[in-house]
Amino acid sequence: MKTLAFALLLIILAPALVFAQAGVPGTLTQQSPTMLTACSSIATANGATPTATTATPPPGYYVYVCGIEITLACGTTTCTVVAAQTLGTTNLNSLTFTVPSTGVGSAAGSGLVMYYPSPLPIKANAIGTTVAVGAAPAVTNGNWRINIYGYYAP
Repeated sequence: MKTLAFALLLIILAPALVFAQAGVPGTLTQQSPTMLTACSSIATANGATPTATTATPPPGYYVYVCGIEITLACGTTTCTVVAAQTLGTTNLNSLTFTVPSTGVGSAAGSGLVMYYPSPLPIKANAIGTTVAVGAAPAVTNGNWRINIYGYYAP
């Protein structure tokens, strides 16, 4: 009798056990794929006077910018920026960045890092267009590095 009662109980509860493993309808049963909005370095330029840093998306995609980093690293002797300059952008709503000439990299081995994060990604003005950050000013005995962090998405 106990065996029969246990068998009946098992038959009655078996569907509940199967559904307990299925999860909530509409939810994933595996790990989620990498986020589409994961920001990474998408463009870099460096040198004593680097040209504009450009990020070119695939056709049909926008460039989303999460941050821009402008770094100056001085060499073995004092380095100076020739003149203050404003770095403009292309297809980023006319954003500009001012790089000072005084107090920049005043000692050998020193550096300057300017990081401009965006709490929400900045979307390029038009689909499929290149986003650029203007060229850095000339520097004596130093190197600039300009990084654009972001991602491409429709």
